[in-house]
Order: sequence, then C-alpha cells, then structure tokens
Amino acid sequence: MTGARITADDHMYTVVDDATTVYQALITGAVVDALSTRPTVTQFRLTTDLLYAGAAVVDERPGGFYSISGYPDRVFPGGGPFVVRLSASAAGYRDSSVVLAVPAGARHPVAAPVIALRPAPVRLQGRVVRPTANGRVPVSGARVRTVDEPNAIATAEHTVALWRPLRFDHAAGTVIQPFLQGAGQQLSLPASTGDTSLGVSGLGGLGVGAFVQIGTIAGEFASVVAVQPGPGPGLPRIDLAAGLAGDHTAGTAVTTIAAAPAAASHLLRDVEAGDGLLILDVAIDAPALEIQDPVPARLEHAAVGVMTDAAGYYELDGTTGVSTVWLSAEQGALVTREPPGVTIPYPAPVTVVDLEVST
Repeated sequence: MTGARITADDHMYTVVDDATTVYQALITGAVVDALSTRPTVTQFRLTTDLLYAGAAVVDERPGGFYSISGYPDRVFPGGGPFVVRLSASAAGYRDSSVVLAVPAGARHPVAAPVIALRPAPVRLQGRVVRPTANGRVPVSGARVRTVDEPNAIATAEHTVALWRPLRFDHAAGTVIQPFLQGAGQQLSLPASTGDTSLGVSGLGGLGVGAFVQIGTIAGEFASVVAVQPGPGPGLPRIDLAAGLAGDHTAGTAVTTIAAAPAAASHLLRDVEAGDGLLILDVAIDAPALEIQDPVPARLEHAAVGVMTDAAGYYELDGTTGVSTVWLSAEQGALVTREPPGVTIPYPAPVTVVDLEVST
C-alpha cells in the first residue's frame, strides 16, 4: 500500500486515496418552442425529481440549453440505473416534461430528450363589417371560423376553431365526428343554469335519446332522457340528463343534431383542456362536432366557430398549436372573399383581426 505520509501530534499517518470523483456535467439538454422546434425559449425554469437533486446544480443557459452538474456518486449513488423526470416552464408557455432513463454505469453527460414547450392559448378577436355606400357597417350574427389556406395545392392539416375551449385533454388519433342540425323547436319558458326540465314549443324530433343544441352556435348541448307531452301548464317539456350550463330566454332555439353522413376525422396532435383549436386529418364543414374520446366521461360536443354580437364583434378563445391561421366570416350571402392569413404573435394574449364580408 502506498500513499502520502502525514505526521500529526507525534503520530505518523499514511493517507491512501479511497475513491476519486470528478465534478462534471451529468445531464445536458434543450428546451425548444414546440412550433418552431428551435431552442428560442430565452428564459425558462428547469426542475427535476432526482432524489439527490440537492447534490446537483442546474445551469439554465440563454437560448434554451441547460445542464445538470455534480459529483456522479452523490447524484447517482450506487451507479444506477435511474429514471429522471425533467420539467420545464416559461412565461407564455404551457409546462412540459420528459422522462430520461440513465443506465447503470452511464458515461456522462447523458443527453436528455428535447423538452418542447407549447405556447399558451391566446385569443383572436375583431369585428366583421360589410362595405356600403356610406362606409363599412358591422354585421351581427355572422359565423367566424378558421379555414384551410386559400389556393394551397394540398393541405395535410385542417384547423377547426371551437366556440368554447375544451373541458378535457384528448390524445392524437381521437375520432372527431361532424354533426348536422335537424328538427327545431323553441323554449316556451325561460330556463336557468342548473335546470333539467325545459318547456318547449313542440316535441317534433325531441324524443327520448335525442341530442339537442340549445341556442345558436353560442349555445350548449344536452341529451333528452324523458318527455312530458301534456296537456297542462308549461307543457310539453323535455327532461335533460344534466343541468344547463347557462341561462336561456324564452324563444331560444332547441335544435336536434345528429352525426353527419360525412366521414369522421381524427386529431393529428394532442390537445389539452383550454384549447379552442383542433388540428385534424380531414376537413370538417359542419355546425357542430363530437369528440369521441375512448374514455366515455371525456366525450365532448362543441359548436364550430363563433357568432358576432349585435355590434359585429367576435372572440375566438384558446387558439394554440399553429403559427398561422386563416379566418373567414359568413352570414347568408355575405362571405369573406379573401380569408386573411394571421400569423399569431405568441405570447401576446390577444390578436385583433377584423374581417370584411360582401356578396
């Protein structure tokens, strides 16, 4: 045995190296913008579930790169293998994480999978107008929606803007079934949030099992579980499977909707609760759709597009997942002749897009 000899208090000691360890980079990786796929996220925060993370130092570098450094035997005691979750967050983006498998005896640094951050959903809003001899005037009751890029030779992705953002997450590949409107009635009495029994003008098309839309495009959806034909005060009535989400005045449309004969589409990308834009493999031109999630409790129905108010204004919430969209408005014979392409300036929360319609 060899080593250095040290004398202290009239005693001589032989010091032998027991182990040699080096402070070094253990994990390296990058955080990228999910749309550009480039490391352009200038400021972010990285966290990890490493059991011995206190023995490591996270270095977050401008431009989206990072490293985790430390002494291997302290951060990875016993040599592994280890499974590490790395999570990143940044202003204007949704949090995201990846899982890194660190094999036993790994040579450091270990390259981690890229962490892609999706821009947080934003709002598109504006006003729909039409030209007249006296200038432009607002158009109320116009339907505003996203369309495919005009004059494109081929489009593999098709966007669908929803009137209301999603309530649940849905995975890529989920079936999206277009729905068409059928027979229509009206509310004979006002209805309030939470009501499960509604007075209607008639029962044509509103039998048990019918699926209805209450209101126009800015309405809600419900399933009919029972009918009360009358005669009697407040009759006929329909009973719903769940209480209403909002208030509705007497005269509000109650319209049956059913699956359209058109082929179903599918989500091309995962979507999250709060998203208001779907990216599909087949274009959908229908007033409503059904998101047929494999988990029955997450099945959703949604109206396509939004309607302008009495002053011609509209709001599309939850826009995300694309860098550019094309918008169109229509009301009867009035349509947008040249749908504008809108490059979304994430993370700005609101982008104003005014639209013009004409015959």
